[in-house]
Amino acid sequence: MTLPKSRTNPARGVVGVGFLLLLFIACCFIPVLAGQASGIGDEPPLTPTNPISPSPTILPVSTGTASPTSSPTEPPLLTQNPTATTSIIPSLTATLIPSTVETPTTSPSATQISSPNPTHTRSPHPSTEPVGFPVGSILISEVAWAGTQASAHDEWIELYNPGEETMNLQGWILTDGADITILLELSIAPHSFALLERTDDSTVASIPADQIYTGSLKNSGDELHLYDPIGKVIDSANAGGGTWPASHADSRSSMERRGGEDPPGNWATFLGFGGHGYDSAGNLIHGTPRGVNSIHLPSPTPDGSPL
Repeated sequence: MTLPKSRTNPARGVVGVGFLLLLFIACCFIPVLAGQASGIGDEPPLTPTNPISPSPTILPVSTGTASPTSSPTEPPLLTQNPTATTSIIPSLTATLIPSTVETPTTSPSATQISSPNPTHTRSPHPSTEPVGFPVGSILISEVAWAGTQASAHDEWIELYNPGEETMNLQGWILTDGADITILLELSIAPHSFALLERTDDSTVASIPADQIYTGSLKNSGDELHLYDPIGKVIDSANAGGGTWPASHADSRSSMERRGGEDPPGNWATFLGFGGHGYDSAGNLIHGTPRGVNSIHLPSPTPDGSPL
């Protein structure tokens, strides 16, 4: 008995559909599996964001100063052969990275230039700052505030060095606090005198002046102070001001010092006969300019010698 042609075997249809499904899966995945198997052990390809230049030679480029120890040889040539990727990348890494990271320089830094060795800033010269002197190291030993027989304007002042060393009085000042300010520019030998004459060198005509000054002392009374270079008072004459403790305007005699200090009792009027030196009119000076004072009382100078 023959079956009708319109009927088919259901089992055969299922087998056919399964075979077609397996064939499709094999066509899709077998090439992928084959490619993975062939790439086992290979290095990953270069990323597309940093492709290797097709130029036959690649030279290292550095943004800083070239390392003095870098090798002068050129890096290996690159080709487009994919098999060279594994050996080329390590070579480039070893060549390029040190030259861009290590940037030594032979020039001194700005800090070294602006900060020299501090020992070079010390001055090789000794200090020139003024120094102070002991009180009484120079004395105002005689004051002719009344002038001379030739003129009441011919005043003079005498200084005395009681010490054992020459005294350089550069920078010292003798002043009455008014119109007399004498910036001294002289030296005095040990146990010696210096003569300061007013206006010109004719006040004591027979004795050259050690320095000329201007200004005048008041007959009614005045005071003198002697300052060292740091402004320290070394000596004074009639420091309290007021009337002069000795001498007379009529006699034109000088006021002589008896001792080292400046109380009124340590000053006396010249009592000698004649005097030491001559004035501009040829008269004897009533005083002892640049000489030992005429009055020697028991009150000594600081070194024990008379004025």
